[in-house]
Amino acid sequence: MLFETSIGNLIGNYNKILLVGMSSFVIGFGMFMLTFSKSFFLAITACAIYTLGEIVFFCIAQLICYERGTTKGQTLGIYRMTYATSRVIGPAGGSYFYYHLGSSIVWYLCGIIGLMCLIICNYYKKYDQTADAIFVN
Repeated sequence: MLFETSIGNLIGNYNKILLVGMSSFVIGFGMFMLTFSKSFFLAITACAIYTLGEIVFFCIAQLICYERGTTKGQTLGIYRMTYATSRVIGPAGGSYFYYHLGSSIVWYLCGIIGLMCLIICNYYKKYDQTADAIFVN
């Protein structure tokens, strides 16, 4: 929370769609690391990695919604509704997978979803017209 605004200002001029994909991948990779966390240090490292991804993701995702929405309040309201819905569906789905498929599958799925988000955002990065030339083809 302390670094979100400064990190958002630092990376706000780059390709936002690609940044969302990269941060989604970092979140998924951090959670995937929890599969192999046999030590306390590795678990803390994994938490730090996915927290960094969350900082970048939530900052940039809200900025994208704000910039692209025609009615700012409605767009941000839909974003927050989607986020709140995911806070209900995520634990319910994770519990189902955990119970029926085992404990590691949840962390593997997080890694797979993060990788899919990176691939999809890499494909759609061309639609960010406000990005610097560094991340744009």
